[in-house]
Amino acid sequence: MAELRTKLKEVMLECDRLAEVLKTEQTNHAQTRKSLTAVIGDTIDQLAKERRTDRSQPESEVKS
Repeated sequence: MAELRTKLKEVMLECDRLAEVLKTEQTNHAQTRKSLTAVIGDTIDQLAKERRTDRSQPESEVKS
């Protein structure tokens, strides 16, 4: 019986440890997603700005 209790404690500690690791991983994943979304948004904004600039230049300036 004592052996089972010891094993149960070990398993419960491992479960707690894994739950903490999962929580950390979820937090990191959310931060990564947020950062990537911001970078994608910035890139789209920059591309749109460059396209507007290209369209506003006269044809002769675009070819040079």
